[in-house]
Amino acid sequence: MRIGVILLSWNSAAETVRCIDSVKRGTLLPEWITVWDNGSTDDCVGTIRSRHDDVVVFRSSHNLGFPAPNNALAKWLIDQGADAIWLLNNDTVVDSQCLQNLVEGLHRHPAAVAATGKIFFRKHPRRIWYAGGRIRRFTFEAEHLGAGQLDTGRFDQERFVEFVSGCCALLRSEVVVRHRLFRPGFFVYTEDLDWSLRMKRVGKKLLYVPAALLLHDVSVSMFRNRPDPGRLSAYQHYHSARNQLFVIREHASSRIQAAIGAILWWGKRLPFALANAALRRGAKTRAIVRGLIHGLVQPIPELPSIEDCDISKMTVEVRRLA
Repeated sequence: MRIGVILLSWNSAAETVRCIDSVKRGTLLPEWITVWDNGSTDDCVGTIRSRHDDVVVFRSSHNLGFPAPNNALAKWLIDQGADAIWLLNNDTVVDSQCLQNLVEGLHRHPAAVAATGKIFFRKHPRRIWYAGGRIRRFTFEAEHLGAGQLDTGRFDQERFVEFVSGCCALLRSEVVVRHRLFRPGFFVYTEDLDWSLRMKRVGKKLLYVPAALLLHDVSVSMFRNRPDPGRLSAYQHYHSARNQLFVIREHASSRIQAAIGAILWWGKRLPFALANAALRRGAKTRAIVRGLIHGLVQPIPELPSIEDCDISKMTVEVRRLA
């Protein structure tokens, strides 16, 4: 199996290099490691090339979010002959046997189109961030099993799950070609949830491999690149509120289910708007309300074919630098 890794970097050069270091210590090595620099200002490209001159680096003139660069790099890797695409957050550190265990999991379960691992908080290496995922009935929220719990072995059974996190997902290339990857219009958040639900819709299996271990810094780029670290920004509130409603509208089996899901989601997000209003955080209050409205009235973002994800078709300047 020929494997290509996809990493996105946005003003997080040190984390990206650290992630590449860990991938290269693996017992099974990918054939390609690709990095998309999302318009960084921290000389991400120079830092990577000084340490890893074999890594393929693309750079866009500005931040394109999460889905579009992943789509473009997946298309590029498939064109090179990759049999599987390893989506990996750049703020992760993978265990030396992580990739090998993911690949072996796919070999054991030919029906599985994707495999994911057990993810821990990097600052608390025994505390689970994700140990498989399931999806709530009406709001279609992704629930991380084991989140916040100490690892006691409870989540050590390999099994099929409803949701795989885009933080670490090994995807068979043929499923990306046939069923596509992410909706660029989401920009950030819930694109992996939408993908998981689409796989469920067409009867595909998603595999959780507990032996595939990694550590995750959890949104290090998002926390670093805003003026109020430690809290959700207005930008994050907006996309979270809006995109979940897109998911509800797209995947509800009936208008009644969609209406119930939307009401429940509004009920969850409005208290955040009221709390921010009470704290005089007007920008965040407006962002939540705007996201809730836009999620109901805006068209659901389109899902491009893999052919339409070719880098040459992107409407912004993109350069291959290594």
